[in-house]
This record gives sequence, C-alpha cells and structure tokens, in this order.
Amino acid sequence: MREELARALELFKLGGSISIENILDKVAQDTKHIQHQLRENQRQLRENQHQQQEAEDKRIIDSIPRADAGYRSVDELKSGFTQGTREELFEELEQWSAGRFPKDKPKRVCYLTGGAGLGKSSISHQLCVRHDTAEQPSLGLGASFFFVRGSGNLEDAHFVFSTITRQLAVSQPTLRPHIVSTAREYLNHGDRQQMQHAFGGLLRKALIAAPADQAPTLIVIDGIDECKDRRLVPELLRCLFSLVRELPWLYIFAASRPEPHILSVLASPDCTDVVNHMRLEDAADSDGDVEHYLKETVPKIPSYADYLSEHPDALRRLVSRAAGVFIFARITVNFLDEHHSHPKEWFELVLSGGSPAASPLDALYLQILQSSFPPEDLRALPSEHKRLRSLLRLLPWNLDG
Repeated sequence: MREELARALELFKLGGSISIENILDKVAQDTKHIQHQLRENQRQLRENQHQQQEAEDKRIIDSIPRADAGYRSVDELKSGFTQGTREELFEELEQWSAGRFPKDKPKRVCYLTGGAGLGKSSISHQLCVRHDTAEQPSLGLGASFFFVRGSGNLEDAHFVFSTITRQLAVSQPTLRPHIVSTAREYLNHGDRQQMQHAFGGLLRKALIAAPADQAPTLIVIDGIDECKDRRLVPELLRCLFSLVRELPWLYIFAASRPEPHILSVLASPDCTDVVNHMRLEDAADSDGDVEHYLKETVPKIPSYADYLSEHPDALRRLVSRAAGVFIFARITVNFLDEHHSHPKEWFELVLSGGSPAASPLDALYLQILQSSFPPEDLRALPSEHKRLRSLLRLLPWNLDG
C-alpha cells in the first residue's frame, strides 16, 4: 500500500511540474508576442509621424511663392542647342565649375553678357542640362531662373529668391530641413513680400544654416535684362554676389545683355573680386558655330537638300546673312522647316531684303512679315491691319536668345 501511495505521489508531482512548465512556456510566448506587437506599433507610430512630418514639410515648401522659371520650362527657341558648337566656351565653363577659372584668381560667379540673338539662353540652358544630368557632377545644379519679358511672374524680380529657395528644397536634401524651418517663419508674414525680405528672411537665412560639408551647388539665372522692374536688378545682383562671399560651396552663373544698369554693377569694386565677366563676343567663334549649326540642319529639311545641291553657294550666302546671330539661324531653320513646297522661293525670301543698317534678325522678320501681309492686302482688307498689329505686339518680347 505504501509503495502504491508513493508512486501516486510521484506521478502527481510530475504532472504538476509539467503543467507549470506548460504555463510558463505559454507566458513566455505571450510575452514575446506582446513585445513584438509593441515594437511593431512603435515602428508604425514612427512611420506615421515621419509621413505626417514629410506631408507638413511638403505643404510648407509648396506654399513658398514660385514662378515656373526653371530650365525645364524654357521654350524650345531659347533652349535649342547643337552639339559641336560653343566648345571653347564650355571648356572654360568646365574649368570654372571645377574652381580653376580664371587661372590667376578663380571666381565663383560667372556672368556672361552678349547682344541680342547670340545664344545666351541656349548656353544657360545647356549648362543647366549638363550639371543636372551628369552621373557624378563635381558641381550639381541646385536651382535656375529664366526671365522672360512680358510673361507675368517670369519677368518679376519678386519671385526670384523664393523660386530659387523652393527649387533648392527639392534638389538638395541637406538644405531641405533648414529651408522648411525658415519658410515656416517667413510665410507667417504673407506670401508676397518685398524682394529684400525674400532674400534676407528666406533664401539667405536658410542657406547660412547649411552644414559645412554642403556639396558644391550651382544656381543659374538667365535673361536678367528682361526683368520688368529694372530698378530692382542692381539690388538683385548684389544680393546674389553677397551669398557667394558667405557660402564657400555656392556657384552662380548669370547671363544677360550688356545693359548699362547691369554693367555698372559688374564694374563696381565690391563685385569685381567675386565676378568673372565673360563677353560672348570674345568667348568663341560665333560665325563658325552658326555655320556648323546651319550645315547640320538645313540640308536635312525635306526638299532643301536637292535645292542646295543645285545651288551650292546658297548655304554660304545664308551663313553670311546670319552674321553670327544664333537666333536668326534658328528662326530661319524653323521657317524653312514649315515651308517645303517651293524651296527656292522661301530660301530667297530669307536671303533678301533689309536695309544696310538693319540687323540680320530685323531683316528676316521684315521679309517674313511682308510675305505674310502683302502691302496690297493691308490696303484692301482692314481686318489684316488688326491681325498685323496683334502680331507686332508679341514680336518684341521674343527676339533675345
């Protein structure tokens, strides 16, 4: 009897031990599940907070006033570029972007001036393309602003600094948090503010907070002479140049016609130490570049290849007529490309006309207008007067390049 009681007691103890172990295992499993769920909840919470922060940052950045003035928005006439042209100029710009031009004293502002139609905008646009699309650029494009006369926000100096700030927030992740913080305070004072506040209270304040190891960054501004309020241009330029003095990682390329209110700033003692002034007329063989462009394009236009083979001197005459003016060449190519039926007639139209004092571009427009609006039609049809006046109101805003 005693032995049976002892065996029963041992079995009871063993069963109890197994039950306790099962309970402990279940508790451990439940604890692990709870801990995993807590970690997952915390991760989800952090992710939600991050998404909310990103959404709030995006809202603030999208609230910064801007114009659609980036290089991707430039029309084809201004942005057209033919490979194989401006090679000497871009070799110098490559040296400049690497901090090695001019050789005697490298400067981080490059200002290009040139007359109407010489291709300044196409050079600015091509510079943006090269620095924005290179796989590992030594100098990355941060922002660009292309002025366009008669185009609302695109000719308004008040939008320059805020537009640049917004583009930098998108293109430069290291600058983004500083821009968001600064913009949040700036926007409390209203969307549209004076240019000095857009510079000092937004762009400059954000950029001086950037880390010391900020990657070299390029800002491109084209067509500054097309700014509607020319009184603001000197201040705009001085603000930009002052940023370069403060920020060792910042490079600025700008282009415009050589107008007096711009040249006076470039020649001032407080600017010559940071600005390298390049004159497009001196930078390269523009006649050779225009010749290369015309020889590459005109023979490829349907029906003109046969005409040129029959008139071997026609292309030479066209190159001479262009006189190194790129926009004349581009408008000519576009015009011929739209008129295939009578190549001799249209080619001679382009080559003819114009007084000795007229520029190639003026003469080209005059010939096209005379062809489209014959004098006899203007005399006989009053409606043609209205059409011509409407067209002439548009032409002056689209002549530069």
